Amino acid sequence: MKDKDPSFDGHSNKRDGDGVKEAEFSPIRGLVVEVVKKDDGGGFSTPQMDKMGNTDNLTCSQFLENPEVLATAIKITDKAVLESYKKEKNRGKKVMETVEVCEEDDDHRKRGKRDQKIPVYGKSHFVERIVRMSDKVKKDEMSLYNSVFASKRDYGEEIWNIGSGHVLHQGFAYHFKSNTFIHAIIIDCWSSLLNRMEELRDVGSFSRVFFDTNFLAEEILGVSLSPERTQELFDSILKLHLKSLAKQKKLKDIGLDFFPIVDRRKYYLICFDLRVPTYFIIDHVTRNGSVEEIYGIKHIHVKKLLGNYLKTKYYQKSTAFHKIKASVMKMTWKVEKEGSDCGVYLMRHMESYMGENEGRWDCGFTRKKQTDLLALNNLRIKYMARLMKSEYKKHKSMLEKDAEAYERLDPLHILAIMNEVKEIREKQKHGRRRF
Repeated sequence: MKDKDPSFDGHSNKRDGDGVKEAEFSPIRGLVVEVVKKDDGGGFSTPQMDKMGNTDNLTCSQFLENPEVLATAIKITDKAVLESYKKEKNRGKKVMETVEVCEEDDDHRKRGKRDQKIPVYGKSHFVERIVRMSDKVKKDEMSLYNSVFASKRDYGEEIWNIGSGHVLHQGFAYHFKSNTFIHAIIIDCWSSLLNRMEELRDVGSFSRVFFDTNFLAEEILGVSLSPERTQELFDSILKLHLKSLAKQKKLKDIGLDFFPIVDRRKYYLICFDLRVPTYFIIDHVTRNGSVEEIYGIKHIHVKKLLGNYLKTKYYQKSTAFHKIKASVMKMTWKVEKEGSDCGVYLMRHMESYMGENEGRWDCGFTRKKQTDLLALNNLRIKYMARLMKSEYKKHKSMLEKDAEAYERLDPLHILAIMNEVKEIREKQKHGRRRF
């Protein structure tokens, strides 16, 4: 017995020996389509009409012309189209449900409903927002630091600008040197950079905003202005500052507000926590006396102006805010007297405080004199590098090229450049004294 060729339903393909006729099978179960093939390669021949009753002898076209077959085909097609329509409808329904949920979330935000926040203190999983004091100074950081001091640029040439309104010139870079007081302009630039870096904070953390040292200038807090005029001026500057942020925010929705103070070589930080509410004075120097005796009434004046502004913005805790009193935050790394590193301490406090409870905040200082002195010198290098290498800064490529060129120099060449730069700076100093 000869084996049968496999085909649909076990049917075998039959071929005439002369190759004139061949039987083909349709994908439809049980249908055999018989065609007559011409030797000249022409199309199908016309079937015999006397065999119309037998579907086995019909061509594909004639089979589909049969009314019963046509009705069955239409029925099958309608069913397939209906199933496809149901799937598309269900898919569309799911999409619409997702859209409606998003619209509801938008409506909640418009009505002022706050998103549920994860209690994580401002630590991004993707960007290192706080300089690690335990890390050694990197080679590229040191090269950039030295290349800035070895530069022959004029004191007034701009080297830092992120579009915040604060600009750093070559002359101010020398304040990063050891045993040198950090200038207030550097603190303002640091505030601008920290505000930009707040965009990178973790989604679950509360936001912070940093003001500059000019915000509490005597022109605003001076007694020569009436209380009404002082409040108007304060509100205007506050609104302008909030609008200048990359992501504009409402002050009542911000967790921590920082006001850095540079007052007669006294560097300290006023921090308002609007979640509680409360406010601290963060100072790295141990001072004797009451808060008013040491720091005056500036912080009280600021609290009053800020509280009046928040009240007009429907801050829910404005009544409690007016009743709070300042306290000096207790810290284990305080020193006995102020010195040239006051500005570095201030920059570190601004950067690292994330709203921890008093006594639980650790910014990295150990209170061991030699260890902290080395850490402060390293922070000067790291903070300059962070400012100069910021992604937001338009002079970044210029300074990086200077650092790369500095790395290629041999020690003798570096010494010659440093001596030359020293002579240039001395001439510039004498030139400024004439005026």
